[in-house]
Amino acid sequence: MNQIGRYLDELVQRASAVYTCSVEVIRQAILAIDQYETYSLPKRIGGFRTITVVPESLLQLQRYLNRGLQPIYEELLADNQLTDTVHGFVAGRSAYTNAFRHRDGRTFIICDLKGAFDQITEARLLTLFYSIEFDPGIAELTVRLVTHKGVIPQGAPTSPVLLNLCLLEFDQLMMAVAFKHGYTYTRYADDLCFSDDTLWPIDPKVVLQDIQFVARSLGFMLNEKKTRLLHVDKGAVKVTGCTISPDRVLQIALPRRTLKMYRAMLHRATQGLVSHEVVMGTMGWVKIVYNGQVPQLLLEQLTKYQSLRDQGLL
Repeated sequence: MNQIGRYLDELVQRASAVYTCSVEVIRQAILAIDQYETYSLPKRIGGFRTITVVPESLLQLQRYLNRGLQPIYEELLADNQLTDTVHGFVAGRSAYTNAFRHRDGRTFIICDLKGAFDQITEARLLTLFYSIEFDPGIAELTVRLVTHKGVIPQGAPTSPVLLNLCLLEFDQLMMAVAFKHGYTYTRYADDLCFSDDTLWPIDPKVVLQDIQFVARSLGFMLNEKKTRLLHVDKGAVKVTGCTISPDRVLQIALPRRTLKMYRAMLHRATQGLVSHEVVMGTMGWVKIVYNGQVPQLLLEQLTKYQSLRDQGLL
């Protein structure tokens, strides 16, 4: 074995200890690095989203890496007092818990990070891995194993936690902006929300300028088309799929349009056209938002579906 071969063999052995997986899993993953497949999905608002299919042997390794990186991120969240700030890809957090943090909000600034996953480059990842004390060889190998075309791909199991880890400083600075102006800040994946619950808030346009400055200073951009300044006095505000209502009795709900879509799904389910798993998953989400209850709009179709299940007709 030549010198390069011995170095690579020794590197894989060390990586096996760091990743807590077998040497063979790592070797098979390395062979699959250039075997990604990509396809595009149309976005509802126009344009396309690129989804990357990770080759199976590389996917297996990325799952090991994800399991190892999650506890590191959760510890960093706690150390930096951000456990109530980040709600995407974090255990015990969801789109609902993200919206719930803004339940008393009156004034809202809702933003979207433009191309967030594409901004997590190899250079950012190297800096990250050095900061969590990966040695240079392990850091460079890990970067190769979790990137595609120089960035983290949507569809890889490691990409969500790597996005969160690389946005740690971003979240700290956005928290500082929010605190400065008396706003509450949360992030769900690439969706940012700031809210103020007072009658006389700092002008949201002034706050937005600070938000934009911080984002640019860290190499990120806001999607101007998705940036909105809203107030509950002008109607319910949508935050990560939930609506925050000016009706303080029912503060958080799902948009009526969403409920109608779920009702149509339940109707198809009564005809055997939707799997039971999809129905249960959807209704589980609904019950989270409505504190264990089912909205009246869905009750008739859900009751019919449950009756057909009980009779063994589905």
